[in-house]
This record gives sequence, C-alpha cells and structure tokens, in this order.
Amino acid sequence: MSPLVPSPAFTDEFVADPAVEYEQQSHYLDRCRRVRVGPAVTLVFENRRTLAFRVRELRSLARRTGPATVSRELDWYSGLLPGPGHLLAALAVREPGSRPSDRLNALARRVAAGRIEFRVGDRVLTGEVRPAAGGDRVLGPAYWVRFGFPAAARAALADPREPVALAVTADGYAAESGPLAPDVRRSLAEDFSGPGGGWA
Repeated sequence: MSPLVPSPAFTDEFVADPAVEYEQQSHYLDRCRRVRVGPAVTLVFENRRTLAFRVRELRSLARRTGPATVSRELDWYSGLLPGPGHLLAALAVREPGSRPSDRLNALARRVAAGRIEFRVGDRVLTGEVRPAAGGDRVLGPAYWVRFGFPAAARAALADPREPVALAVTADGYAAESGPLAPDVRRSLAEDFSGPGGGWA
C-alpha cells in the first residue's frame, strides 16, 4: 500500500485559489465519481484524487492541532484506499426532511443493512458495507461500501456495450440508478490500473 502524503504529487492537480479548487473538485465528482440511486441515496467513489482533496482540508486542522494529529489522520485516509480489484464508495443517505448533520438517520441504517449492488452486464456484485471509524472527524460519511470486481466484471465495466447500474434494496427503500454515464465508467475503470490501498 502506498501511503497518502501531503507532497507535490498530491497537489499538482489542484490550484491555489480554494474557491476555484472546490469548484473543480465538485465538477470532477459530479462528472466522474458520483452516482445517485433513487431520491435518497448517493455513492461517491473514492480514489487517490478524491482522498487527496480531503487531505488538503487537513491544513486548517494542522494549524489548530499540530502535525501529530494530521499524521494520524493521513494514516487513516491511507487505509481507505481500495485494494487491487476493488472499488470503494462513500455512502450518503439523505432522508427527506432530515438535517444534513443527522449522519445516522433511520433510513441510512436501513440502507446499510440492506443490499447495495453494482450490476455490470449480467453480473451482480454485492457491496460490503462498513461503518466509518469512530474517530473519523474529517471525511463525514457514516458508511463506506466496497465492491470486489473479478477480472470479467472489470472487462465488462470497460465495455460500453455492457449495461452498468447500481441498485439499493432495503427495508422501505428500493431504487436503481440510471445507466452509468461514460465518464463515470471510464473513471472507475481507470481505478483498476492505478495504485491501490487497504481496507483495514
């Protein structure tokens, strides 16, 4: 596993202006990494770029608490990177009428206890849901989902002729995303050729 570090490799693709940087990152997430599944569930697939952006948010934390805290947080982020043949997504569930700060609303717990599927052609890959670490103060999501992708599923994801979608089935909630956009498919497929990480 190659750890995350606040080095030029993590900052070259971002610009100095925080407002521009945030806008660029939001555009990247919407275009390449975010998948909505029905009205309440969103999955944001993480990679080194998305986690690097989160690492940059540690600058203010470092100023308040010192480098030791940042070092611990960096270690935690490094452990989030999915290993070879896997994709990792942050799971966001917004129950209608709930407050954004209500991280563990009832619907989120039901979704986490249900089934989250990545459907690639005729293959159904069931996600492994895991709650965030108790000390997670920076990332925000209460749950993470890991999908294992065997070689045949990775090939199908890269094949535009194969249908690809996500589905959620839980107590009181059932939805399927539309077909994944080409930019999303391409970005996720590229994850399999990059450096991986762990699932501690």
